[in-house]
Amino acid sequence: MIGVSRSGYYKWLNRKDKSSIFKDKENEEIKQVLLDVHKNYRGTYGRKRLRLYLNKLGYHINHKRVYRLMKELIKDSSYYSKKSI
Repeated sequence: MIGVSRSGYYKWLNRKDKSSIFKDKENEEIKQVLLDVHKNYRGTYGRKRLRLYLNKLGYHINHKRVYRLMKELIKDSSYYSKKSI
């Protein structure tokens, strides 16, 4: 009816339950840690230093993910927002 194979539908259905809920919870935990670090260190930590800090805490994530989460959290920062001329 919708143009998707049966096996593809069930693969998507099973994957959706496991990965997205876990990622959302983990992202919320990481966002809370990022806000605390940003507040404690007065916004001086960049994405690479934040990634190293999170790795020491046990979160093994990429610096690109840290950048994306910080961009969502801190809208007014000049570093994490798109620069305009």
